[in-house]
Amino acid sequence: MTTPEYIFDPSSPLLISSEKQLQSAGKEYSKSDSRYPARNCAVVALEGITAVLAGPASLLS
Repeated sequence: MTTPEYIFDPSSPLLISSEKQLQSAGKEYSKSDSRYPARNCAVVALEGITAVLAGPASLLS
């Protein structure tokens, strides 16, 4: 019997907690959009509206 090619890796990025995943996503997003770290209320509000409306709408199409 041969050993499997895939070995379980506890440091896999799939095993990171959801809180850390959100934090890392926010860090990556802030690198691409310089307005995000400043936490301008208008930007945060528009981003939230876009996420709430565009996210589910993308599943419908």
